[in-house]
Amino acid sequence: MALINIIHDLELGKIEVYTHSSSRKISIRKSRKSGFSLKAVIPSKEYIGELHKIIERERDKLKKFCRENTKDSIDETFAIDSDLFKLETKFDNYNGRERIWRNNDGNYILFYTEETDFNDQFTQMALEDLVVWALRQQANLLLPKFVKQIANAIGAKVSNIRITKAQSRWGSCSTTGTISLSCFLIALPIDLIRYVIIHELSHTFEMNHSNKFHNIVDRLTGGKEKELEARIRKYETNIYTSSNRRNHDK
Repeated sequence: MALINIIHDLELGKIEVYTHSSSRKISIRKSRKSGFSLKAVIPSKEYIGELHKIIERERDKLKKFCRENTKDSIDETFAIDSDLFKLETKFDNYNGRERIWRNNDGNYILFYTEETDFNDQFTQMALEDLVVWALRQQANLLLPKFVKQIANAIGAKVSNIRITKAQSRWGSCSTTGTISLSCFLIALPIDLIRYVIIHELSHTFEMNHSNKFHNIVDRLTGGKEKELEARIRKYETNIYTSSNRRNHDK
């Protein structure tokens, strides 16, 4: 996908225009970039004239759309690129439906078809479920190993490890030694993944957030607890902030 043009519109603001080889039609959505209002994706440069016609024809709807607080959505440009989880979106009409697949490199591909309507609410729900399923698969594959390695290194006793779809917190530790981790954790930078695991394992020594607890976490993170905590606050447990993880830490 390549950015080929920026449209400066007096009413709609700046519109970023991309070409995407897998696109079969023109689509216009909210832009996630600061300073831009809309993002348009067209099959090739030859469609730029048609895009301008659509903007004029749908101007009133687009103005209303720009004012609305719309939820982020998955489209043909959606991708996640983190240390331990990589996903890209591709067109494939072979099976006639949306699906997700893990290739030999361990990376995930979200396939969409000619019939995929990215503007449909139920399609978005189905696509989100597929991405979360992939995150959970990868998290189940890797995170328990990390927990065991770190627990052995610091002498923490763990009775059970659970991977959940929790969106309220990155992790938790029960009084019985069960460590629960959100599958969204797998999309964070690896040092923040380690920080969350160390935080939860520290609760096996101190089941509270007292000074004693924070001293344990700070010691186990090499004196970086405050720095790591400040960084992780830039992230949220959902697939949309996950898709731009690399930019958050720069």
